[in-house]
Amino acid sequence: MSTTVKMTILTALTAAIVVVVFIAMWRAWHRRAAEQETMLPALATPPSAAELGDPIVTGRGLYVATTKAADHLDRVSARSLGFRAWGSIAVHPEGVVMERDGSDPVLIPRENLDGAGLEDYTIDKGVEHGGLTAVDWVWGDLELTTFWRMRRAEDGPAIVEAVRAIAPPRSAARRAGELMF
Repeated sequence: MSTTVKMTILTALTAAIVVVVFIAMWRAWHRRAAEQETMLPALATPPSAAELGDPIVTGRGLYVATTKAADHLDRVSARSLGFRAWGSIAVHPEGVVMERDGSDPVLIPRENLDGAGLEDYTIDKGVEHGGLTAVDWVWGDLELTTFWRMRRAEDGPAIVEAVRAIAPPRSAARRAGELMF
């Protein structure tokens, strides 16, 4: 067998393995999202801007991820929360409104909030000390943390203060954490 034929067979075999791996990853991602969606309620849609009134504070930035609160390396992928996107976060007396490019806006009602803080890392994102704004909340039976990388550094601490003002942390883990600014 010539070298050219061997190289062609090896190339085809490598390409086939890569395709099989990507298909398996795609199926696992969708299976995980489907499982989470069956056990979680629908996300709340925010009322109109007129009904909400003016926000306490807003910020623009990169929505990084939503993870289980106890494990910042376990991403929640249900209801499009598994995808990064640019967007904005606004704290209102009624709760937190997240608007992500390409997704419907989401309201995290005040009664579901569990405080906020500044973090250094989450799944596939590590930054300087306190560079991620983390909002803790409960969705169904899951305790979650949503991470944002704000465009302006001063927006993170302002959002944390506003969330803590309307919903002081109930969880021991967040109560024990001090603001890092």
